[in-house]
Amino acid sequence: MTQVTAGKKSKSQSNPWSTPAMQQYRAMKEAHPECVLFFRMGDFYEMFDEDARTVSKAIGLTLTQRGNGLDMAGVPHHAAEGYLRRMVEQGFRVAVCEQLEDPAQAKGVVKRGVTRVVTPGTLVDEFLLDEAKSNVIGAMRGDGNVISIATIELSTGAFELHQCKTRRLDDLVERLGLCEILLPEDEEQLQKQVARFSVAVTLRPTWMFATAEGMGVLEKQFSVTTVEGFGLTNIDSRIGPAGALLSYLKQTQASESDLRHLRTPIIKEDQTFVSLDATTIRSLEVEQTMMGNCAEGSLLWVMQRCHTAMGKRLLRNWLCEPLACKDAIEKRQSVVTQFLSDQEMLRATVLTLDQVQDVARIAGRVSMGRVTPRDIVALGNSITVCGEFADLLGAPATKHIQTSFANLSNALVPLGQIIQSQCVEAPPAHMREGGLFCDGFDSELDEARMLQRDAGTWLSKYQSEIIETSGINTLKVGYNKVFGYYIEVSHAQASRVPVSFTRKQTLKNAERYITPELKEFENKVLSAQSKALTREQELFSELCATISSHLSSIASYADSIAALDVLTSFANTALRSNYVKPDLVEDSIIEIVDGRHPVLDRLLQEKFVPNNCSLSNETLALITGPNMAGKSTYIRQISLITLLAHTGSFVPASSSTIGIVYKNFTRVWASDE
Repeated sequence: MTQVTAGKKSKSQSNPWSTPAMQQYRAMKEAHPECVLFFRMGDFYEMFDEDARTVSKAIGLTLTQRGNGLDMAGVPHHAAEGYLRRMVEQGFRVAVCEQLEDPAQAKGVVKRGVTRVVTPGTLVDEFLLDEAKSNVIGAMRGDGNVISIATIELSTGAFELHQCKTRRLDDLVERLGLCEILLPEDEEQLQKQVARFSVAVTLRPTWMFATAEGMGVLEKQFSVTTVEGFGLTNIDSRIGPAGALLSYLKQTQASESDLRHLRTPIIKEDQTFVSLDATTIRSLEVEQTMMGNCAEGSLLWVMQRCHTAMGKRLLRNWLCEPLACKDAIEKRQSVVTQFLSDQEMLRATVLTLDQVQDVARIAGRVSMGRVTPRDIVALGNSITVCGEFADLLGAPATKHIQTSFANLSNALVPLGQIIQSQCVEAPPAHMREGGLFCDGFDSELDEARMLQRDAGTWLSKYQSEIIETSGINTLKVGYNKVFGYYIEVSHAQASRVPVSFTRKQTLKNAERYITPELKEFENKVLSAQSKALTREQELFSELCATISSHLSSIASYADSIAALDVLTSFANTALRSNYVKPDLVEDSIIEIVDGRHPVLDRLLQEKFVPNNCSLSNETLALITGPNMAGKSTYIRQISLITLLAHTGSFVPASSSTIGIVYKNFTRVWASDE
């Protein structure tokens, strides 16, 4: 009889959390219990235990186990962006824990730390965002029947303050397009109201929404001694949510950013634009259709002829916030009129806009330490054309736009030229292996690169020399990342290997060797690679610091580009679809001749039958008819034409006179299909 004695389990086998790395993981997880933890281990981000089981099921990762039986799932670090996007879309919050030192030089366990928390409202990386949509996060606090709201678009730095009656919260959330909302832990009624929205909700300690706390956070962020410069009093209830929102963003971005790209908060007053409630925005299908929730078939789809990401986002804002000021509307109209009368200027402006990338979000990534080499080069090319806009827009109607670009070009064109002179035209996707900076720009970098480039010549010469001295004609010198440089000799020739060769690796059909000369060369080359990469990282940091000193100008440039882009979009739409300039009056009147539904006019073209409308204070229009007679289409048509007129756009009609309106309540439950 054979007896088998089971050995005693080691401490690490009995307790999977006992190793230093796993203790590190648990500490990070306990600090972020509401998040899935992306824990960097070598070339992978690993998830363990419940995180691994939950995420593997949600996005289809393979679930495996460590030798100690602990469930785990991982994603390659170079592909993490795609997995992050899928996880955020599934509603996960992800804490990204990075290795803070080189594992090869670490003494003991590698230092790690959470460098950012990815949530629906804190996305800044290009691959996580839709360029045509703002990604707005808000914080709310109730005060009686009034709700105070602060919003930030983290990727661009836009910062706004709002207030509304409790019963109007639905309307404001619909108009703002929030994707994440912060709420005080103890405001249960507000939590219930917000729960109706399809928006991620994050609860925060109530004290963070206090006015005194918020004031301190605002003053520190913007280096001011009082908030009065923002148009706020010391008891304004919007201060608390603003401070809570800032604190949350600093926490989620960890130590990577001081959020220098954030603008000073702007107080948004409802009186400045036409009020569109949530039902009106949905009924008019401003952003998406009621049937199918598709962008195609919406007003935004019809009007979207913008050429830049900033313009696409601003167009959505203008359609959801039509102006209620006649002078401001007519200022936009005059620019559209100028473009239509000077179509060569319109064409040249559009061609120049095509050269501008999303500088607003690139500036945000610079500020937050998330910028890539491709971002840097795109920024340089985009801001260099600032002077071209100043040269193009000399007409009287566009003089105010020209002045803005002319002033900005003094700072931005030289910055763009610095970037273009330092960086290659086709930059790498990341800085892990360098390759961003041009030859001849930095002598220290050139010296290190020269040694790397000479490696091939030296190796070829060295191979010829040792073939001649050893007489082994099949010998070859090679390199791989695991074993470094080597001399490979087949087993058949092994007896002829000189004594100066030291065996390094045995293969199936050959032996690999190293010599003192080759080892010395390897040390020089690897040292040169390290020096080149270190120097590039230093130059990259210096260039980012230079760009950071111009963040305010870049933000203003982005604003000017966005507005110009939307106005060219209005002009192109008018040109292609035969829109006319509406006459704006202060009277209560709507006179439309040969009006057309903007969406159906594009879809049906000449098949749509134009119609008229005449409304005034003395008029009540009662529309009757059988089902499918077009009643809802007519109602929407009048409302949409009125809305477009208040954005500064031309409208689909032969002529129109539109009185300034302040509220638009349109309830149409039928669709226009």
